[in-house]
Amino acid sequence: MCIVYYQFKMVIQNNVLESNAGFIVELLDRQYKGEWKADGDRLLKGEKVINGDYEILDSIKEITKADVTIFLNDTRVNTTVSNNGQRQIGTQAASNVSEKVLKEGAEYTGTADVLGRKYVTIYRPIKDASGKAIGMIFVGYPESYIKGIIKAPLILIVIISLATLVLGGAAFYLLTKRNIIKPIDKLNENLNAISDLNFKVTLDKRLLERTDEVGDMFSSLDKMMNTLKDMIKNLSDTSSNLFDEANNLTAVSQEMAASSEQVASSIEQVTSGAQEQSASIEEIMIVFDRLATAMDEVSNKLNSVKVK
Repeated sequence: MCIVYYQFKMVIQNNVLESNAGFIVELLDRQYKGEWKADGDRLLKGEKVINGDYEILDSIKEITKADVTIFLNDTRVNTTVSNNGQRQIGTQAASNVSEKVLKEGAEYTGTADVLGRKYVTIYRPIKDASGKAIGMIFVGYPESYIKGIIKAPLILIVIISLATLVLGGAAFYLLTKRNIIKPIDKLNENLNAISDLNFKVTLDKRLLERTDEVGDMFSSLDKMMNTLKDMIKNLSDTSSNLFDEANNLTAVSQEMAASSEQVASSIEQVTSGAQEQSASIEEIMIVFDRLATAMDEVSNKLNSVKVK
């Protein structure tokens, strides 16, 4: 909207106002023959006094819709600019405009303050026969008038922009949903299945064949599934081997247990024999003790016999 307003303003300033200013100068030259000249507080075109000749400027405004003012030096002597129905005769132009047009003899274009109102304007110098700038011709449109003209196109631009935004947003959402959201939901579904060790998942071939990031993700998922399947197969084979080895170890353990029972039985028999031998030895020791006692008695009797 800002760009459109600026461009429209530039078109009015650089084309419309230039054309209107050229049209006014040509019209005044045709209407009034002769050179421009100043006569005291009067501005003349040939023999025609321009001061107060409102009819021609009002006709120009009716045709161009632009305000027109003719200055003698920096003072308005004829104008269509009014305030409360009163033509602003005798008022002065802005100092920056007078500086450029009257002192430098150059054209002024742009925005200017006209009696407290902003105008898009063009000021051209009025020169006498000697080439001296003795006044100015002003053509301009109030900025409010330009905004009023451009209001309808701007509203149309806003409506079209909003409609485009809505349609574009809807199209973007549908494309995003179809190309990104749905594939990601499918990817999440496959990942959940794999996390539950469900390897019967079949990946969508169209998603695998895509050449964008989504295709890369599904290709990686496919590789991961194949890798996990291989790992699980290897683990299954290893588990089977371990199960066989465990069965072998169980059989060996059972054999060792049987051998251990035999050894234990033998040890019990040895222990029993040792116990029996120990009892016999004790009996023998008792007999020996008795025999020693008897021999002591015999020895004592022999000694008593020798003494007598």
